[in-house]
Amino acid sequence: MNKLYIFLLMSLLSFFISCGDEIQKEEKKPTVQTKKDEVNDFIWSALNSWYYWQKDVPNLADNRFSDTEYLKFINSTKDHEGFFYNLLYRYGEEDRFSWVVDDVEKLMASFSGKQAATGLEYSLTSIENGNRILGLVNYIIPNSPADKAGLKRGDVFFKINGELLTQRNYRKLTEDNFTITVAQNFKIKNKVFTYDGEKKFHIKGEELQENPIHYSKIFKINGKKIAYLVFNAFQANYNDELNEKFGEFKAEGVTDLILDLRYNGGGSVNTALALGQMITGQFANRKYITLNYNDKHKASNSTGYLNKEIGLFEFEDGEMKSKGKELANSLHLNRVYVLTSHATASASELTITSLKPYIDVVQIGQKTYGKFVGSITLVDAPNSNINKAYTDFENRNKNHSYGMQPIVFAYFNSRNEVFVEGVEPDIKINFVDYLGNIKEFGNPNDPALAKALEQITGNKFRKASEKRLKLETWPVGDSKTLKKFGTEMYITDLSEFK
Repeated sequence: MNKLYIFLLMSLLSFFISCGDEIQKEEKKPTVQTKKDEVNDFIWSALNSWYYWQKDVPNLADNRFSDTEYLKFINSTKDHEGFFYNLLYRYGEEDRFSWVVDDVEKLMASFSGKQAATGLEYSLTSIENGNRILGLVNYIIPNSPADKAGLKRGDVFFKINGELLTQRNYRKLTEDNFTITVAQNFKIKNKVFTYDGEKKFHIKGEELQENPIHYSKIFKINGKKIAYLVFNAFQANYNDELNEKFGEFKAEGVTDLILDLRYNGGGSVNTALALGQMITGQFANRKYITLNYNDKHKASNSTGYLNKEIGLFEFEDGEMKSKGKELANSLHLNRVYVLTSHATASASELTITSLKPYIDVVQIGQKTYGKFVGSITLVDAPNSNINKAYTDFENRNKNHSYGMQPIVFAYFNSRNEVFVEGVEPDIKINFVDYLGNIKEFGNPNDPALAKALEQITGNKFRKASEKRLKLETWPVGDSKTLKKFGTEMYITDLSEFK
C-alpha cells in the first residue's frame, strides 16, 4: 500500500472522528432558555415604567441587564411575591404601601367595598409595659358576622382564641375565623387592667359589601344646625350617595359640619376631590391637589381642581367605570371640624390638608397615619403609549391573574405642602383614655364628638364624672392599618386631573 493511499485514509478517518466529536459536543450543549416567566416579566416591566422610586432601585434601571441577563433574572424564581418585594425601594421603611396580589379581580372588587371580612373594625393598644394588648371595637359593619354575634362599638376585648392578646398573636385578628373575649365590668387599678367577667364571641368571615356612609345625624343646638357624618372609606361608587347625603344637609340648612374620619383609611382620590367640593363650593376651578409621578411619567403630572360637578362611578365587569357627572350639593362652609385617629390615612389626610388653604379645619383627636403617596392598579397589559401601559384591565393577559398596586405618585396640596409624618390635631384626644366611655355614634357624650360640639356651641356635653383613665399606652395598629389596602389611595379616573 503506497504512502499516499495511507495518508488519504488516515486523513479521512481523522475527519470522521472530528465530525463525530463535534456532533457529540453539540448534543451535550445545554439548551438555551428562551421562555420568559410571564408574571415576573410583567412585574419588572410595569415597575420599571411606573414605580415612583424606579430610579432609586438598581435592578429596575433601564440598562441594568443584557437580554440574556434579564431572561436569567426574571426566570430566577417562581416566588412572584418575593420577586416583587425585592424590587421595592427600602421596603418596610421608605415604601410601606406597595402590594402585589395573585387575584386582581378580588383587588378591584375591594375598592368598591366588597370583601371577605368579619365586620369587626378595631384598634389595638399595648399596656403594662408592652406585655399586654387591649382591643377596642371602633365600629361594626351592619349585618356582618360581628354584628350578628352581638359585638358593639366601645367593647373592649383582651383575648384571641382563648389566649391573652400579645405581640405574638394579635395578627390572628386579620384572619377570617377566630374567637375574641370581651371584658365585662373592667377596671384600671394601679395601672393594671382587671375585670369582673368575660364573654366570648366567635366570628367567621363572609363576603360583605360595606357602605362607607356609616352614620349621619343633624343636631339642632342654640340656633345652629350641625351635621355629623361618619365616613369610613373613599369609595367612588358611592359618590352619588355621598352627594345625596350632602343634599339632605343642604336642604336642612346645615350651618356646621363634623366629619368623622377616625376609621377612614383612604381610597379614591376622585372621591376626595368630590368631597372637597361638597364641603365648600365657593372655590370652583381652584387647585385642590397636585400629583407628581416618576421621570418617565412626567406627562402624567397633573392637578385636580375643585369643580361644581363631581364624577360618578359604578363597579361593573370587575372594574370601576365612569357613569357621568352631576352637580355637587355644596354647603359653602368656611370651617369644618374633622375627627381623626392614628388610622386616619391617605385620602382622609388629603382632605384635611387640601382644605386647609381655603377654609379653617379644626382637627380633633389623634395624629393621623402619614401616607402621602398613592397608586394605580397595574395589570399585564403592555402598550406602546407609556401613559396607558399596564392599565388596561379589560385587555390584560389572562394567562395569569396577578395584579399590582405599587406607589406611583406623591401628592401635595395647593401650597405644595406635604405631611409625611402625619397631621397633628388642633385638639388632642387619646381615645384609650376613655375606655369604657366610648359611646355609640351620634351620642353627644362620645369624647371626640362632645369636644367638637363644645367648640361649635360653647356647651359642655360630657359628664364630669367620666374621668380619663390613668393608663400608659402605646398604639399597635388597627383593622385598617394592619391589612393590605386598608390605607390605600388610588386614582379611579385620570380624566378628572389636568
